Amino acid sequence: MKKQNWFKLLPMIILLCGAYAQAQTRSAGIGIRGTYWDMNRSGTLLRVENYNNRHLVDLAAGGGWLSFFSRTSDSWFLEFSLGGIAKEVESVQYIGGEDTHVLAVVPVLVGMRYHLLPANNRSALRPYLAFGAGPYWVADVLVHNRYFEEETRVESELFAGGYVGGGLDFMICDWFGLNFDVRRHFVSFNRNNEHSGYEYGAGLQFMWGNYRSEKNSRRERCCH
Repeated sequence: MKKQNWFKLLPMIILLCGAYAQAQTRSAGIGIRGTYWDMNRSGTLLRVENYNNRHLVDLAAGGGWLSFFSRTSDSWFLEFSLGGIAKEVESVQYIGGEDTHVLAVVPVLVGMRYHLLPANNRSALRPYLAFGAGPYWVADVLVHNRYFEEETRVESELFAGGYVGGGLDFMICDWFGLNFDVRRHFVSFNRNNEHSGYEYGAGLQFMWGNYRSEKNSRRERCCH
């Protein structure tokens, strides 16, 4: 079969696999995703300015997350997440040197996911709501380059905070799927904090373990 025919059949194969994604209910998993974090301090994806002998670049915040989640009931998952978000706040080039200002945010969060569909459903699409809290480590890094000299200043601070949001898992098979989510972060539990804002993510997740739903367990106890 020609390669182009395989590409035409790929969406159908994915849909067929997804139709039986919940043939086996899994109990735990790990997720990897990339994100764009729209902080209050800047609402632009990219800003470039040129004036006189200066060249300024302002990039949006982007990064990634590693998450581990474990089922605690038919509908609830406990989730532990470690993130790394970076933003080039400003990069100014001029005759004789360059100044670069970088912002880094490292959240360590514990939260819960509530799945809206039953654990034993066979749908490939699994919508959920999520919330959590934890520390947000924020570091401001300023690098001055002057001819043959370089100076680096780092200022860091630790904030408590939390998030609420929701997402959608698209399970290609019972152990592998795609994940899409939106979260609203509240650094210092304040929506107006300059580091707070909406986060948009997409990634992959891998699941393992077998889970026996509470309804099936009760039915088996009744039968015995």
